[in-house]
Amino acid sequence: MPTQNDETVTSNIVKAGLILRVLATGGLIALLCAGAGALDLDRELSQYAHTAWRTQDGAFSGIPVAITQTSDGYLWIGTPDGLIRFDGVRFIPWSAPVGQALPRSDIRSLLGARDGSLWIGTGRGLARWKNGKLSTYPGTGDWVTDIAQDKDGTIWISRSQISDGKGPLCRILDRTAECYGGHEGISEPSAAHLVQDSPGSFWVGGYGGLFRWQSGAAKSYFEKEFKQPPTLIGVEALAAKADGSVWASIERPGKPMQLQQFVQGVWKAFQLPGLTGTDSNVSTLFVARDDTLWIGTGTKGVFRIRGTHVDHYSSAEGLSSDAVARIFEDREGTVWVGTSKGIDSFRDVRVASFSIREGLTADSVSTVLADRDGTVWIGNSGGLDFIKENKLSAIRERHGFPGRDVTTLFEDHAGKL
Repeated sequence: MPTQNDETVTSNIVKAGLILRVLATGGLIALLCAGAGALDLDRELSQYAHTAWRTQDGAFSGIPVAITQTSDGYLWIGTPDGLIRFDGVRFIPWSAPVGQALPRSDIRSLLGARDGSLWIGTGRGLARWKNGKLSTYPGTGDWVTDIAQDKDGTIWISRSQISDGKGPLCRILDRTAECYGGHEGISEPSAAHLVQDSPGSFWVGGYGGLFRWQSGAAKSYFEKEFKQPPTLIGVEALAAKADGSVWASIERPGKPMQLQQFVQGVWKAFQLPGLTGTDSNVSTLFVARDDTLWIGTGTKGVFRIRGTHVDHYSSAEGLSSDAVARIFEDREGTVWVGTSKGIDSFRDVRVASFSIREGLTADSVSTVLADRDGTVWIGNSGGLDFIKENKLSAIRERHGFPGRDVTTLFEDHAGKL
């Protein structure tokens, strides 16, 4: 018959989340309930299920420069070589039905609209795919660099390589495009990025300027910094958060790239841990539904800011490449990262792993105990680790720990370990 102490220990283990010891790897896993619709913010990037599909393995060809999802669940990926549809198992090159064609095969931007249609920005204008019919939109220019849908359902685009002189910001009206430029205060002749903030304003960024479009007029930012000499620098990435703030990656002549945050009407520089000086080449920004900011870089993989905590994932951990081109979150909460060598996904799993990467003293766990206050104690080689309030800490050898290995843990009736 089990004793009262046996029942107490069993109850504590259940309360702590069914902590299990894994002898095969020497690490620790915890069986937990994964949240639906978003990644569990209590976990590090390294604790999510990560899958990488690499172009060198033949998954698909071309760099994923655009990612979106339509209401039927399909994931769409745009590359310089064409459009790809992912059904959850296979990446299948998409082609228009006989007698229909995209303006050009190089895809620059994608948007899954609320009515179920797929909007496709190419190197020769805009197209729309819905109910088996492909429609094109003359007058949208050459490179359609970004696509957005406002609160009223209207489609907006930013564009570059413009030959009609009508401005880089356009609103799609039925079968025509109404474009805005210098007359409305957008002096930049081309735009690379377009986002809408929570109050409803559009932010337009290009190689020589950053503009806020509101009520038919534009306000310019960083105007002095973007003056001559003209170079292919400027706004490298844009993202808007639910609290009304906006993030931008800004590069100016003679200065390293800088991450800036627009809060309460003022732009402020933000120093990202792990990125300093010329290292900070932010290539893309993305705000997930949980309001975390994902940052893709050109040489250091992906970062994520959640509150004051910043975590990092790169090719050293398994990312397909350290050069990140695009980040997207699907309706199931999976985050997709397009890189120069493939595409990666991060999703929640019921089993959370803890190893040296997450802060364990060593990957040599011998014993685990959940005490009465919910703290999980981990007997390890070189220290005593513990998880309390979702934070992993340790008492380590030569830093207050009297010994080398912990082989057994026990809590007595008085609550002493």
